[in-house]
This record gives sequence, C-alpha cells and structure tokens, in this order.
Amino acid sequence: TANAGPKITFSQCHVDGPYIAMTFDDGPHGANTPRLLDMLKQRNIKATFFMCGECVVQFPQLVKRMVEEGHEVANHSWSHPQLNKMGEESVTDQLQRTHDAIKQACGVEPKLMRPPYGAFTVNQRSWANHKWGYRIILWDVDPLDWKVRNSEHVEHEILTHTVAGSIVLSQIGR
Repeated sequence: TANAGPKITFSQCHVDGPYIAMTFDDGPHGANTPRLLDMLKQRNIKATFFMCGECVVQFPQLVKRMVEEGHEVANHSWSHPQLNKMGEESVTDQLQRTHDAIKQACGVEPKLMRPPYGAFTVNQRSWANHKWGYRIILWDVDPLDWKVRNSEHVEHEILTHTVAGSIVLSQIGR
C-alpha cells in the first residue's frame, strides 16, 4: 500500500501514563483568560490555547503571559468562520493574519492549528501543513461548555469521557 505521508491531524495523543491535553478555544478573553491562567498556575497545569487573531491583537499581553508560563499558543483563525466553506485565499488570510499576530504578541510561531467547529477539508489540512507546518488538532472530548453553562455538567462530561491521551476541548470565550 502507498504511504499516505506523515500524520497531520490528531484527535488524541500518545502518552505514557494518565495524561490528557487540556485545550481552550476562542480567546484570549480580557476577564476569563487571566482567571484561567491563575487557576492553571496554582495547579501547575500546562494547556494549549487556540486563539482567534482578532482577540490576540486586543490582548497581546495575555498571549505573552501564556508563553511565559509554559503554555502552548496555537492558531484558531482570525474571526472564527467555517473555513471548509471558504476559498484558499480567504482561509490563507484567516490563518496568516492570526499566525502573524501570535508571533508579534509573544515571539513564538504557532505550530498547531484547530479549525473552528473542526471544519477543515483534507486538502485544506494538507496545504496548511505544507505552508505553515501546522499539525491540525481536533478533540475526542467536548463537554459542550459553550452550550451547557453548568460547571457540574462540564466536570461530569470531562471525567466520564476522558481517557489517557484525550484531547479535551473547552471554550474560554471571546
């Protein structure tokens, strides 16, 4: 069989032990992100933040703080559109502007990308990997915290569905 090339899309990660990946989408947010960063710091937890470029330019100091505290910063598009319904030029603009904003805010070039709604075609994944070297990160646990605004429900969903190597999707707000 022909080799399809390196794997570029991930819904889980390989881990040796009881570890998961906590990920947060849509920020940074002026009020929620500092509170979240404080909680993560108190618990010595590192996370990945998939950020919208239009929020990055509003709160560059929060992006810098994320990196200083050991978190990973990643691309989540400029304005959170459904990328799989857009042409290559528009998608390129969404991702490049965000890539540049993240780099300007903290000096780090993102290596990961999560498409809003998980909507990204196979061809889009391939050229985003080729153009920016992005690994496309999806998830296997979605507690629907954006929909069900109840912390007990969110906790239950995460604890019930998470296994070693899970990638947990959470919303930070915009």
